[in-house]
Amino acid sequence: MALSYLLTLQPPTVSLDDVKLHIDIYVQNRLPQCGLETAKRRSDPSNQLILFSHLFTTCHQHNLLKDLFQVCISNEDDELLLNCLQSSNVPHSHEMLVLYHLGKSRYVEAIKSYQSTRHTFIMAEHNKETKQRQSTMSHLIQGYMDVLPQTYREAA
Repeated sequence: MALSYLLTLQPPTVSLDDVKLHIDIYVQNRLPQCGLETAKRRSDPSNQLILFSHLFTTCHQHNLLKDLFQVCISNEDDELLLNCLQSSNVPHSHEMLVLYHLGKSRYVEAIKSYQSTRHTFIMAEHNKETKQRQSTMSHLIQGYMDVLPQTYREAA
């Protein structure tokens, strides 16, 4: 119902909370790309990071980060998303950063991100799920290291 209202009447966004509400409605209706467009259109330099962080957090809560990461975005938006991933307090955001780099074929950056946050993975709670995730991430990075040319491995 809220989505129909939003799409039909296109109510104005007067405040930052209005923009966040629009983003929430889009994401709750499994339309993270519309949430991204809203964040881009309705932001200015002073609130860009706030809106992108809200979009990232909301997508994480609704298990739509995969969909958000697959949207084609500009270099500027990519930088904002990377800042959100790096500064986020969302659980496992550092792992998501590594996977985001891998998904964008940025292998050296992924390996560097993994290596810089490896202590976070090691120091994490040691329950069965966390150990499995750590092992999978380690094997994934090692697999990329094994197939990368020597010059790329040295850069990482």
